[in-house]
Amino acid sequence: MALTDNLTVAFEFESAARLTSAVGGHVLTNHATVTFATGKVGDAANFVAASTQYLDIADHADFSSNGGHITVAAWVKRVSDADMFFVAKWDSSNNREYAFQYILGTGVRFIVYEDGAAVTATGFAALTQDVFHLLIGWTDGTNVNLSVDNGTAVSASFTAVPFAGDAPFVIGRASAGSGSYVDGLVDQVFFWQRAITSGERTQIYNGGAGLTFAAMSSSPIPVFIHLSGQMRTS
Repeated sequence: MALTDNLTVAFEFESAARLTSAVGGHVLTNHATVTFATGKVGDAANFVAASTQYLDIADHADFSSNGGHITVAAWVKRVSDADMFFVAKWDSSNNREYAFQYILGTGVRFIVYEDGAAVTATGFAALTQDVFHLLIGWTDGTNVNLSVDNGTAVSASFTAVPFAGDAPFVIGRASAGSGSYVDGLVDQVFFWQRAITSGERTQIYNGGAGLTFAAMSSSPIPVFIHLSGQMRTS
């Protein structure tokens, strides 16, 4: 399976088409003039919480579970210690799907919903200020999971399929009236309609350097084959 299989969203924030997904052509709306600065890979969206800046796009099937499991990935850097939602598909109290949520002084967690209202969240993982970190959240039929910088996942039992509602997809806050705006940068936002594998998570982390969509498309994961007592790659 290729890393791009079931990849339905890829926002990279590069100058040629900053707000356009490399998959599906989805275009974000820029609210309150989000700017762009040096990110983890090329440029990143640069949010100032005091200016209530965020990016969003109306609901589309590409941003939801489509009846299966999901993976959400993003490089993030917070520059203050405050509550914030980095990436969310989240609206009214009964129309919520998933989110990366940072809570002041506590850490970051990945949240999913089974029916739009009942929340299941991973434990909290540390998120050092002023440093880019890779967040990967996924469901797999057993748990909801969160890995930071390709480390050991924190998990919680979740055997359902994530809810698919009609909330907007938002980068930089949760929803209207929610507050919790990002103070920092977000880069390389990807969404898969499947649970990606451990090897694929390692590939995305790329030793801490990150991975572009172009590299993702052209770099298959090596397959190890045991022949005549020797391990070879293909």
